[in-house]
Amino acid sequence: MRKKIVALLMAVITVLGNSATVNAAPVRMTDGTVFDAEYYAQNNPDVVAVLGTDANVLYQHYQNYGKAEGRKGYDENSTQEIVDAVVSVQDIEPAGDYNVGTVYGPKLTKKELEEVKAVVKEFLASHDFSTMDDYGKFEACYNYLYDTCEFAPDWRLNKANTAWGALVYHEAQCSGYARAFKALCDAVGLGCYYVHADQYSLNPSHQWNVVSLDGGWYIVDVEANDRNDFRVAYLCSDDTYARTTGMSWDRSSVPVCPENYAAYDLEKLTRMNAGGDSQGRIWFQVGDGWMFYE
Repeated sequence: MRKKIVALLMAVITVLGNSATVNAAPVRMTDGTVFDAEYYAQNNPDVVAVLGTDANVLYQHYQNYGKAEGRKGYDENSTQEIVDAVVSVQDIEPAGDYNVGTVYGPKLTKKELEEVKAVVKEFLASHDFSTMDDYGKFEACYNYLYDTCEFAPDWRLNKANTAWGALVYHEAQCSGYARAFKALCDAVGLGCYYVHADQYSLNPSHQWNVVSLDGGWYIVDVEANDRNDFRVAYLCSDDTYARTTGMSWDRSSVPVCPENYAAYDLEKLTRMNAGGDSQGRIWFQVGDGWMFYE
């Protein structure tokens, strides 16, 4: 394997715990998010009507849906002291969907999903997410996947199109990268969507992610970046991604990405990868096709 697997360090982090009902005080979670399950339950009766009042279930709803819907995780005007519950990595229950049929791999077994969850738990324990802003969390997820996974030569082997392939076997194709990246983002509290190309794309089978940072939404394609050793799509807008990769998709199915993130500088990236063909174009591979910057 050409990449060195990152050594994961055990760390003291904060979680909600295993409470069966809502808590009476805001709690600092594994990702640094402050969450008050009692407040969330009281202010979202529609959620409680469906999911009940289990604190962990409510937190997972907040991470996976509530944030994107504009729901508040706690009373920001409250003067209550924020409680930190200190537990070991074995007690961490990462936010996300680890039920059979999940987007992390619709055909993964419960055992395989538990193996994915174990890797995500170790990832959570390897960083102090309470000190990170959104970009820091994004970068931690991005770098972890970029450093520990490599492109699989055959999508039919070793579940290469699932998060298991990317996070457990450490080889994946675009689908596996995108599913794994969503699992990592879900765990640290970043809104994230898994996106599939449509029939009009340069590669109709290609998949990537839309991720939320600082109130905005941006496209990231970890597999294309890793495969080319070049940031083909790193927090860019819908139009930039479509123009530079030839991809198209149902834009109504995911949040709109109207502009590039401040960290994305197409001209600078092109200069960093100086060279190219006789016309000065920088070619890169996306799925089974090739595109270029000019």
